[in-house]
Amino acid sequence: MLSDEKVCTSCHRRQSSKTPKQARSRGVHPVHFKPEREIELDGKPLEWLACESCHDVHGAQSETALLHAKDSLASCRTCHDDLFAEDKEEARKRGIHPVSLELEEPVTLGGESVSEVTCESCHRVHDGATDSAALVVSQALVSELCATCHSGQHAESKDEAHRKGVHPVNIELEEPVVVGEREINRLECLSCHSVHAGKANTPSLIEDDRDGGLCEYCHEEAVAVRDTVHDMRESAPESHNLLKQTPEEAGLCGACHSMHRNPVARPALVMAGKLPPDEAHSHLSRDRLCQSCHREEGLAKDHVVSDYTHPHRDLVMMSPERKMPLLDHEGRDAEIGEIACVTCHDPHVWSPYPESQQQRLRPLEGSQPDPHEGTVLNSFLRPTHIEDEFCADCHGLETRIKYKYFHDSRGRPVRAEYLK
Repeated sequence: MLSDEKVCTSCHRRQSSKTPKQARSRGVHPVHFKPEREIELDGKPLEWLACESCHDVHGAQSETALLHAKDSLASCRTCHDDLFAEDKEEARKRGIHPVSLELEEPVTLGGESVSEVTCESCHRVHDGATDSAALVVSQALVSELCATCHSGQHAESKDEAHRKGVHPVNIELEEPVVVGEREINRLECLSCHSVHAGKANTPSLIEDDRDGGLCEYCHEEAVAVRDTVHDMRESAPESHNLLKQTPEEAGLCGACHSMHRNPVARPALVMAGKLPPDEAHSHLSRDRLCQSCHREEGLAKDHVVSDYTHPHRDLVMMSPERKMPLLDHEGRDAEIGEIACVTCHDPHVWSPYPESQQQRLRPLEGSQPDPHEGTVLNSFLRPTHIEDEFCADCHGLETRIKYKYFHDSRGRPVRAEYLK
């Protein structure tokens, strides 16, 4: 007489597997193995996972695929209850993707119309794509699976991401980044998100992002903003970004940037404050982001700069190594472009000098001003030997003086109309 196992596999060979590894290669749920943790089924310990653990050939629930449980979701929860959340709030607390979620509009997943997100929306227990975690698509197309519901956050290129105001995905990195134990060469949704094993109190992120930990893997230099006057948690804790979040709620980077939720497309994903109300301010969109705070009605109203423009018409300014980045008219870095705030200032790095050198460059003891006010040696200025930069092409011996007093109206000549 055949065992229960052989009875099932005599017809359902593809759905059978000897090991979890073999199950993944076939794109099916594994069977015939001992669970790693204690699981109860119908009040009894489940010591061996087999076909009959989920199915009952003669006594199953009606209107099911011969399941013990009332439906497939309840069947999944028997072993995977830690991956289940009643709503979005609970899912966020657990750091997992929500299920039992009604969609505003139906989507097509795996060739089927889906109105409610359940486990089976993304997984096919017995006929998933091969070499995957029983997914409805192949592992190589996981980003497209995410994009089915999250099309607003999806972009095929940097240009599309720029137009949408979202962080780029589906791009090859110039250099690999090591995140935990993974080496990432291509940036995809799962580079930052872990659908079932994210950090608690995050949107399924592989690392907590509130103190810049996740962003730091790729943007190590930008996390230097921590504990500076551009750390809104310190300098403006009662402020709100465009998503109505306080700096404490949004985190170090989220106070000024939003990876996926920008209300409008903006350069550098900035959504810290409202743009200046009129075009009397800089015509460069990137400058206007700075002026959203550095204006009389902004958070940095005590640090308003009125003289900041530089001629650009009929001039060719070129910064090949981009130590002092120039911008094109859309606010992106360009080898040939215009001078902007970010040409001289790095908004994430308060001082370019190591602490020892900074000590040596300080004025006499007792004359150092409030560090929040800054000096010509910090104030988010970029480290540079200005005489070696493109500024010297026009200004020659006057370059250092022009640079040092760039914002001083007394050093600005009458503006030539054709250079505006």
